[in-house]
Amino acid sequence: NPVPAAVATPPASVTPLLSVGDPGHTLAPMTVAAGSQVRTLLADFLARPGAEAALAAIFNPPDASAQSFDERVQALRQVLANGDFQLRAELLPEAQLPGLLGAFATLGPAGEPVVYLNADRLGASPDPAALRAVVLEEVGHALDRFFNGDSDATGDEGQALAGLLL
Repeated sequence: NPVPAAVATPPASVTPLLSVGDPGHTLAPMTVAAGSQVRTLLADFLARPGAEAALAAIFNPPDASAQSFDERVQALRQVLANGDFQLRAELLPEAQLPGLLGAFATLGPAGEPVVYLNADRLGASPDPAALRAVVLEEVGHALDRFFNGDSDATGDEGQALAGLLL
């Protein structure tokens, strides 16, 4: 059951999807904006017919019922709409993320999920579309945790989600 379009895009007053650990970092505003764009992409996608099936192909473990997965998708719609799906983002130097643009940890230093972004690579020539793609991929890993808890979906769910939405 698709969500009405009026509900799909969250209002501007909704808490940002990403909070940046160092809000004074030069990439912080662009990172928060990328998170907002990702929230809108997800919400708009979830309003389309067939969204459940597309997400199930990426995230649904084979032993879960279709009904329980659809209920989790509905829960995702709700937390996106009301701003309760939030992640912390940390901007790290290349030395801490060698060769990577981003990474996701289910348990960061403070015990919450964290999206790590390579500030050196992403900040060398800031490109909002590239940053949005990296954030979307890492949010895909967070969604795997949302849908499956400690069980990891088969494959690279972040990359699959980014491929689906971009």
